[in-house]
Amino acid sequence: KAGENNPMTVSWGGFCVLFGEPVVLFAVRPERYTYSFCEEGSKITLSFLKPGYEKILAYCGSHSGREGEKIEKAGLHRFALPCGGLGYEEARLIIGGEKCCRVPLQRECFPTEEIPGKWYTKDGYHILYFARGKGIFEVL
Repeated sequence: KAGENNPMTVSWGGFCVLFGEPVVLFAVRPERYTYSFCEEGSKITLSFLKPGYEKILAYCGSHSGREGEKIEKAGLHRFALPCGGLGYEEARLIIGGEKCCRVPLQRECFPTEEIPGKWYTKDGYHILYFARGKGIFEVL
């Protein structure tokens, strides 16, 4: 969303080459508050926090931005990145990217019931987002 952002703990993702470019991929469920940011925005930033910030990760993974000012309550400190996104001072690595593809998972994507039976018992299926790199920033 223009002028807004929301931190979310993402544990499903990775790096690969797609469309002849290095990309980062990550998964978000439509029920998550962050989903609307992923849908509406074209830029993303992924911040990998320094060791010792596990409580912030846990907070961001267990509280919704719908409940209020999550960034301040988590103890994160924002700053502007050269790519136009925002980073956090608590990060050891920040990747800035531009969304280039989204793939909604659905039951038909799985050849057996093993994975959907284990991971999709009540909520909707993830959307996979792919972003091509626009900058890698190391925060010291």
